[in-house]
Amino acid sequence: MDKILVITSILPIAELEHKKNENDILLVTENQLMSRDKSLKFEYLFFFPKANIVLAQFSRKWKAYFKLGQNETSLTQGKIIQLLPVLLLPKKVFFRNLLIQISLFRKRKVIKGIMETFQPTIIHAQCADTSAFIAKKISEKYKIPYVVTLRGINQFTDKKTVENIEAAANIVAISPKQLIDAKELTNKKVHFIPHGIHDSFFQYTQRLRSENEKLRLITVSRLIALKNIDKVIKSLQNFKKDFVFDIFGEGPEKEALQKLIFDLGMEGKVNLKGKILNEKLPTLFNSYDLFVMPSYPETLGRVYFEAMGCGLPVIATKGTGIDGLISNGVQGFLVDVHDEKLFSESFNSILQQLYNNQQLQTEMSKAAHEFARTFSWDEIVPKYLALYKNE
Repeated sequence: MDKILVITSILPIAELEHKKNENDILLVTENQLMSRDKSLKFEYLFFFPKANIVLAQFSRKWKAYFKLGQNETSLTQGKIIQLLPVLLLPKKVFFRNLLIQISLFRKRKVIKGIMETFQPTIIHAQCADTSAFIAKKISEKYKIPYVVTLRGINQFTDKKTVENIEAAANIVAISPKQLIDAKELTNKKVHFIPHGIHDSFFQYTQRLRSENEKLRLITVSRLIALKNIDKVIKSLQNFKKDFVFDIFGEGPEKEALQKLIFDLGMEGKVNLKGKILNEKLPTLFNSYDLFVMPSYPETLGRVYFEAMGCGLPVIATKGTGIDGLISNGVQGFLVDVHDEKLFSESFNSILQQLYNNQQLQTEMSKAAHEFARTFSWDEIVPKYLALYKNE
């Protein structure tokens, strides 16, 4: 039996308000793997900033961290998650890893208990910095190999990060950008294994928008600043054709976005629709023409490929995970969000092209669907199995 201990800070932890709607891709990946190989077993070690009673007075986030730190486990989507509060600083200072080591020493009995009870055969660190550092230390003590997925590699490129990567048994990139970044740090082989998407998203039916029919835009995301939804709304002021832009999701930017919509007089055209269950997305996507999410930074949002599977071309951002996978003007469009004026011009030019050229939209829709099929779980799962079994 192969037992994987996953070390991560990326889980939808219900006790943390800012985390409860976190991407659940790790749990989804586990389910897909175990549905095809019953011999696998997963355990999660979720690390988060350690807070004390003083820090808990400063914000709701630190109060939530403090309360969470009083527990040893959390229940997330029916899964028991092991908790590891860690002394973390917001900036990368020279003694940051020393603080993490101190945290591991203080929690050595907890870690020992996990290792003796679960007896993992491999450790999977879900980022190149803290996760990988923790994995490396546990690996050295218990003589168990570890795998590193290169999340955060563009943010942390110091000597310790390189050491974390070099000591790993295997390295995983989930985007072409990570592959490029990894080449600057290591000569080791890097496995490209992106997120998979469920077969339900391949129920593609070609949509033919009639002349002068409104252009239907959609985004599905957490409502946070880096998604740049506000820039999309502002840009839509300049689009003179008929359209509707529906925004699905919840998050801290919701009130600000609602106010922006009201201030610009765009109610009815731009709509905040609230949270939607993932299993309802295939049917929903089939009612739209274009998926819009120009977030930055973005590792590799699964929702792009879910939308493309349903035949929606996407608008994404240059220099993010999807850049290098899709070709501009084929399965979607890549824009620059750093210059708001340039973004608005590019965005409106794209909408104008699709509105005026039904043939282009049809061709891009087919290309998006065909491309997304290469990200089915039937394609992705064997790569993970080979990785964990060291085949």
